[in-house]
Amino acid sequence: MKLLFLTGRELAYPRNSILAKAFESQGVELIYCTSSYHSYPARFTNAFFKFIVNASTDCDAIFIGFLGHPFVPIISKFTKKPILFDAFISIYDTLCFDRKVFFPHSLLGKLSFYIDKKSCNASNMVLLDTYSHIDYFSDTFSIGKDKFRRILVGADDTIFYPREPVPGDDFFHILYYGEFNPLHGIEYIVKAAAILEKESEIKFTIVGKGREHARIIQMAENLRLNNIQFIDWVPYKSLPDFIGRSDICLGGHFGDSLKSKRVVAGKSYQMMAMKKPLILGNNNANKEIFSDWENALMVNHSNEEELADAILKLRNDDKLRNKIASNAYNIFKNHCSISEIGRQIKSVLNELL
Repeated sequence: MKLLFLTGRELAYPRNSILAKAFESQGVELIYCTSSYHSYPARFTNAFFKFIVNASTDCDAIFIGFLGHPFVPIISKFTKKPILFDAFISIYDTLCFDRKVFFPHSLLGKLSFYIDKKSCNASNMVLLDTYSHIDYFSDTFSIGKDKFRRILVGADDTIFYPREPVPGDDFFHILYYGEFNPLHGIEYIVKAAAILEKESEIKFTIVGKGREHARIIQMAENLRLNNIQFIDWVPYKSLPDFIGRSDICLGGHFGDSLKSKRVVAGKSYQMMAMKKPLILGNNNANKEIFSDWENALMVNHSNEEELADAILKLRNDDKLRNKIASNAYNIFKNHCSISEIGRQIKSVLNELL
């Protein structure tokens, strides 16, 4: 079986990389039409040029990966091959409601709505990461649910896997990393750190940078917190070192946007792959995979008191930490590894063809 593999984001982006490896784990041959150029217009142009060069190649289907929304209606005019589209996010929801870059009824808001709807309609089958996300796409863009299939995000288990404990310091380490977007709710992690400041052995590490970075740093400074270390950026392949040194991992999302309750954070899969105890937002998307007190502790969104309390519960109970970590790891192995994602997506591909 052979696919043209086209993406809007670079191949190294985790969602694209995992799906590529998942296909290949099932013996699917991929002809890559991807680009690593920094800007989206440059990537789009370069990837589309590669598609044109390979368009006459004998293949079974065309896969269009993350941030390839504008490709779908264009490419559907160039081919009679079936198109499998990994929507992964709604551009309309992300720009108009999550990040609030445009008003929904503005020209650009309407354009983003059109791109989402048109890309789904122009494809033969659409992948999303949760059933909650499928419900949103179906309801918002008036598309039948029978067009969608759920493929979990998963994690690259050649990079994220349990490590032997490394002797460390006397602190109890809490880890969060992300892009500092509103749905992440990092402000509630900072507020939880303020609540726990008197617990002198508890230390927070927050890795990442993004649009809310300056505001969050200023908040921590205003609260005069000494129990948080902010690190702007670490290489992707260095994340396992940080996860490995942590005692509790915060998967999120903790913000109160509707999107934060429809998706499972990619970092949650990476953390469970490394057999770490997790604290997550209490929402239907997370409940598709996790069970409170069994393989994660769940807290209500935008609630620093519950987050602080969950951290203390795990800090004070070794057996609970080990139980949650082990159960989450078993869920990962059985449902979220590259080979399992591969099995799921091969089944979808067979159905498409």
